Amino acid sequence: MSDRNPQPPASMSFGDDSPLLTSNDALRETLEERGYICLRGFLSQQTLLALRRDLLNICRRHGWLDDTTEPLQGIANPAQACAEPEPAWMEVYREVQLLESFHALAHDDSIMRLMEGLADEPVFVQPSKICRLKFPDDTRASTAPHQDYLFIQGSRHTWTCWLPLGDVPRSMGGISVMHGSNCESLLPCRLTPGTTNKREAIVDNLDYPWVEGDFELGDVVVLSCMTVHRGLPNCSGNRLRISVDYRYQPVSEPIVEDWIDVHRKLHRWENVYQNWQSDEWKYYWKQLDLKLIPLDAKLLEPVSC
Repeated sequence: MSDRNPQPPASMSFGDDSPLLTSNDALRETLEERGYICLRGFLSQQTLLALRRDLLNICRRHGWLDDTTEPLQGIANPAQACAEPEPAWMEVYREVQLLESFHALAHDDSIMRLMEGLADEPVFVQPSKICRLKFPDDTRASTAPHQDYLFIQGSRHTWTCWLPLGDVPRSMGGISVMHGSNCESLLPCRLTPGTTNKREAIVDNLDYPWVEGDFELGDVVVLSCMTVHRGLPNCSGNRLRISVDYRYQPVSEPIVEDWIDVHRKLHRWENVYQNWQSDEWKYYWKQLDLKLIPLDAKLLEPVSC
């Protein structure tokens, strides 16, 4: 991890905003005030376990798991430890992006109702979807503090749903959010130390409290694209941490054309869809009247340190 961005103990813990589900106004006000909401047990564990199984079967085929254990446990084989964007990691990620179950989960009825209630208008999930696979005890895989808007741009009314695909106690890290930081403008960024192209928000002078906590399968964290957040190290000792990021925005607002593609442009969509069983979520965004805009590369220019 960067020496300039140490990770002291959090001063706040994630609670449970599920009681607010009876009021879209209350959910919206809480999200606007804090920059995030946390909904415990929001999604069906059965659905999530099916995707977890699919993902871990890919990991098993590539030797990422201890073959003396049940794959669903996600016990890592330390000899195969790797991190994005190393070739061994990217090989697995290419297969992940082909999974129908991975893409279909983003359209879950419960999530779509939640996001449309927050937006108070029709929304859609951005086609580019992200899965995070984190080996234990490898700080190279930790995501530095950042605001999603720097990378996704387009609509500032874009929300990220972070879903752990398995229980994630604090020892496994998970997501950490800077409470109230969504009120900031877009923060300047710098290159993350030890990298040539990764960027992190400069948060040295911000005094918002960090929020962390334990998560169980079925929990969901929703955060604004302006909220500063980070990934914490997986210090579990032997377990892979798996999570997904799905992003939602109003249909009426612009989207950067890059986010219509498969994440990292690893495939063409026709290749992704080749072995799917259903046509329901193929090219769903083409049915919408979307305003596509180019990425503003100037926003990504790091400041000199």
